[in-house]
Amino acid sequence: DDVNPATDAALCRACNQLHSFAALAGTAGDFGPGAGAEAEVDLENLPRHVRLIEDPGADLRIVHRRISPAVLFLLPFTLVWGGGSMGGIYGSQIASGKFDPVLSLFGLPFLVGTIVLVSITGYLLLGRTEIAMLRGEGTIFTGVGRVGRTRHFLYDRRTRIGLAGSDVKVNGVRRQQAVIDGPSGRLEFGAASMRGDALRAIVGLMRREIDRA
Repeated sequence: DDVNPATDAALCRACNQLHSFAALAGTAGDFGPGAGAEAEVDLENLPRHVRLIEDPGADLRIVHRRISPAVLFLLPFTLVWGGGSMGGIYGSQIASGKFDPVLSLFGLPFLVGTIVLVSITGYLLLGRTEIAMLRGEGTIFTGVGRVGRTRHFLYDRRTRIGLAGSDVKVNGVRRQQAVIDGPSGRLEFGAASMRGDALRAIVGLMRREIDRA
């Protein structure tokens, strides 16, 4: 009753936490230290979207940057939506020098929608994931420039890292994600923004660093 392979969930009664069934069952790409295809990384032929950055302040720094094909649709849609709605509602008031409170309130949903669309399009076009590891402490930053989300994790030689199924599906196929299970708990990343080859390379690079901890 505590295990559901269909949803990739396994409940631990001892710690009262959900874990990846695929990882625990060993079907998540040899989830664990020092094993699996992800450990074999060719540093001279990394996937085109993955770069190793030389940084004296980090033992390992990886940057993943990939322009999503969705930008081809979202960019013109955002320009039409934002330009048309913002120009018609607020631009006309600025041009005439007259403030219309009713029209301004009516335009608030369009303003919020434009901000959301600009944020999503900006991330898909300019966003990156940056992973840094140094002496048992790591960070994963996802965002644009300095604006974004940073998550922290701890690691040691007992830390497990591998690939497991995620809740993200594309054309009905479940996407894989990277899973770190260490002293600071479980951390998942990469399901929405990384393709398989890039994800496997990043997991392999991180596993090599963990094995040296």
